[in-house]
Amino acid sequence: VRLLNAGLKWSVLASSSWNEMLEELKIYIADQAKQGKEWDGNVPTNYRIKVSKEKAKAFAKDDDEDKNLGRWVNRQRSMYQAGRLRKDRQLALEKIGLKWSMLATTSWDSMFETLCEYVDEKRKNEGEWDGNVPANYKTDDNPPRALGRWINRQRSANTKNKLKPEYVSKLTKLGLKWSVHERRPSYQSPSRPDAPTSSVGASQMQSQESKSTPLIAPSSSSNGDKPS
Repeated sequence: VRLLNAGLKWSVLASSSWNEMLEELKIYIADQAKQGKEWDGNVPTNYRIKVSKEKAKAFAKDDDEDKNLGRWVNRQRSMYQAGRLRKDRQLALEKIGLKWSMLATTSWDSMFETLCEYVDEKRKNEGEWDGNVPANYKTDDNPPRALGRWINRQRSANTKNKLKPEYVSKLTKLGLKWSVHERRPSYQSPSRPDAPTSSVGASQMQSQESKSTPLIAPSSSSNGDKPS
């Protein structure tokens, strides 16, 4: 019990947990059939299973992902693509019809999940996420996912008001900054644009004053000549 409280997950518990999630996946597929739908081989990323209080005690308090069937399926895909998924588990998932590659209609959820993993890693190692992903960043998956380019596409779509409100909400809550300039320091802008502008402005002021002075002088002299 002490070891479990400390965060250790026994291999037996991990194994039974995997089998339980496989059963939950089968239940999900059966529910799809009851609704007259043919299972497309995928599970929405945010789909969560209903866990009883007794079953919840078997998991660590912070191990909330074990209750999220969508994320569990994504982890199986990631492990499969990395060649780290056990063969018996691979066959079990293929037998019930799981598709290893994401469909185009579900690719957004897949990439969002990849972004969540990137953000979690950043916050774990650096304490915070700056709200951006380098444009050339790719994951270690096989094939790799161009997360940086995907982020840029979301920003572009949002600027053109073509990004779904639910997507905007998810990305905003995660902490994405919609403008790259929003996170750039402002130390460059005052030094370059302001300096020449001020010097040009000063020279213009001087030229205007020099031009205005002779105009006033003749007018005053001409007015002074009239009485004489």
